[in-house]
Amino acid sequence: MARRGTLRTVQVLRALAAIMVVFAHLIGPDTLEGRLPGHVGFLDGLGRLGPAGVGLFFVISGVIMVLTTMDSGAGVVPARQFLLKRIVRIYPPYLVITAFLFAVSLVSPGAVDSSQAIRPDDVASFLLLPQLGFPLLLVGWTLVYEMYFYLVYTLAMLVKGRARGVVLVAWTAATFVLMELVPAGGNAYLNLARDPINLQFGLGALVGWLLATRKAVAPIVVASAGTLASVVVLVLAAESFPPISGGSSLGRSLLIGVPFAILVYGAVGLEERGLVRAPSVLSHLGDVSYSLYLTHVVVLGAIKRAVTGLDDQRLAVHLGLLVLALAAVVVVAEVFYRVVEKPLLSVLHHRLASALGRRMPPVLDERVPPAAA
Repeated sequence: MARRGTLRTVQVLRALAAIMVVFAHLIGPDTLEGRLPGHVGFLDGLGRLGPAGVGLFFVISGVIMVLTTMDSGAGVVPARQFLLKRIVRIYPPYLVITAFLFAVSLVSPGAVDSSQAIRPDDVASFLLLPQLGFPLLLVGWTLVYEMYFYLVYTLAMLVKGRARGVVLVAWTAATFVLMELVPAGGNAYLNLARDPINLQFGLGALVGWLLATRKAVAPIVVASAGTLASVVVLVLAAESFPPISGGSSLGRSLLIGVPFAILVYGAVGLEERGLVRAPSVLSHLGDVSYSLYLTHVVVLGAIKRAVTGLDDQRLAVHLGLLVLALAAVVVVAEVFYRVVEKPLLSVLHHRLASALGRRMPPVLDERVPPAAA
């Protein structure tokens, strides 16, 4: 089996994940909507989809990491190249936003994450290190988990073939052991290592391995089942179903991760056989999703301050402002992607390639190389 090219269905799913996370910070009594007069409760369910959006991002990350490295060699050099490429992909755009928020915090203490119980650790925020509270950029906590997974996968890159899978299985087992033996507490690093949300990366890696080693099985059936299961999970999340909204972390992580893993497997299988065509608008939004993820909290925070004191109770005004806020978030993300993220990563990619003395795929390009069944 040969597979080459960017998986556009995955980009569409990335777009949907980003939108769910945006809803979590846009809709609900404790968000921008809560600052608007005439709060309408019937939209609150959309604001509860944030954990599902994060879970979908984590599953996709596991899939892509495996698919893009299946043809890579094993050893110190490939592992180093993998880690450097992920660092260049994640840090530069993130640091731009974090530096901006740090400057704002110096000028106006309390303006950044003022609602959080624990003040952000500035050094940990810049380096994406674990901390007990949230980083300067609120959504940065998920990138801490991303970097942790990249470090684990870097270790897996030291070996090849089935041994790489053994490393990931051992990591999964270690996560379960830590969950049982180490209570959540005051050590941010242990909290990170024992968090069952990491299993969502593992589910994605399993899907990536299945897709890379054999042709997708019954993609129509699997995609249909994954879609149905995912919709059920999203509805239950919107309705604050206890096992998802208030259940154990392990149960919540699996209830969210498993349906999305099935969905991604089926979606890639459908694309592989030419049975679906990704909508270009959503596919492009998937390309922009990292910029959207990084900038939306800042944009919504600025809008929140701008509408403070507004006293128009009309429903049309309330809904219109929400639509305008969502549009502003997308426009700013598009600008950031074109003006900051894409040019910055292009320059750093060339420097990284020169430093390593070899030609490398662009950092923004997560194309899937051929894989033999």
